[in-house]
Amino acid sequence: MLSSNVIGNYKFVLFVDNYGIEPNWKIILKKLLEEQNQIYKFYDEFEDCLEKSSIIISLSELELKSTDNVYENIFRKIQELKSSDNVLQIFGWICIKNVQNKILVPFLEHMSNLIVTINDSEHMTIVSKNKSGSMKSKDFIHELSLGKTSVQESKKENIQSIVLEMNVNNLGTFKIGQKADELAAKRNLKLPFEIIDLPNKTSEGKIIYTPDSTDDFDEEDDPDNDLQF
Repeated sequence: MLSSNVIGNYKFVLFVDNYGIEPNWKIILKKLLEEQNQIYKFYDEFEDCLEKSSIIISLSELELKSTDNVYENIFRKIQELKSSDNVLQIFGWICIKNVQNKILVPFLEHMSNLIVTINDSEHMTIVSKNKSGSMKSKDFIHELSLGKTSVQESKKENIQSIVLEMNVNNLGTFKIGQKADELAAKRNLKLPFEIIDLPNKTSEGKIIYTPDSTDDFDEEDDPDNDLQF
C-alpha cells in the first residue's frame, strides 16, 4: 500500500505530479490518510494548526492565489508547520504543469522529508531522506489515475557481467600462437651470451659474452676513430 510508505514517518511529504492528475489530488490523499486512520484537514491557504492533525494542501494552487512575497511566505510557513507539535504531517501536492516559477519545486524538495514523484500513468519514484542526510530511492508501479492506492515495487534488473573463457591461440584479430617450426627455431636459437649459475647463488648468474668473428671492436686509445666527422 502506498499509505504505508508515506504515512507516519515523515513530517513533510511532497507529491510532485509530473503526469497531471491534480484534479484528483484531494481524493487520493484523503484515501491514503483514511487507510491509516489519520486525522487530517484540507487547507486552502496556510493557517495555524490549533489541534493535532495532518495538513493537506495544494502548493501549486497556493502559488496562484498568493501575490506579494509568495515564495518567501510559502517556505517560511512550511518551516513553521514542520516545527509545530500540533502538525502530525504535512502533505503538499504540486503539479509541474501549473507551477508559475520553476524555482518553487527544488526548494520544496529540499525542505521535504519524503518526495513522491508521479512520473507517468504507471511509474512512481519515492525518495526518502534520513536525518544523516543520506537518501534512498525506490521505484513503484501505481494506479492512482484509476483511484487505486495500491503500489508494487518495481525491481531493477540485475545486470551481471559475463566472463568468457577464451583461448588466446584461437583469437581471430591477433595471431598469438606459434607454429611447430617457429617453436623449433626458438628452441634451437643460439644467443651470443649464456647465463652460468654460480655454485653458491640461487638468484644470480654470470653473463658470458661469446663474440662473433665479424664483431668490430674499438681500440681503447681512440674508440671513435672509425666515425666520419
